[in-house]
Amino acid sequence: VVVGHRDGSTKIIDTLNPGEFFGEMALVDNLPRSATAIAKVPTTCAIVSKEHFENLLDQAEPLTRAMLELLVKRLRKATQVLETDLK
Repeated sequence: VVVGHRDGSTKIIDTLNPGEFFGEMALVDNLPRSATAIAKVPTTCAIVSKEHFENLLDQAEPLTRAMLELLVKRLRKATQVLETDLK
């Protein structure tokens, strides 16, 4: 379960299934994570280091990195707008 913490409350944002991942935005933009993942059942996770992720992006077309960075920027901005509107 991915949860967000705002104003002392905890809200479920998503429930992940086997094979899905989390923490991807922080890999792209180096900003703090916007949510916390909590396992409801025993779970095994693979860790993708920033270095490994950067190596993968270095092998991709430059447009790939630019699009990822833009998508993460827009998603963070949209999240901030929604949080402000809900207050």
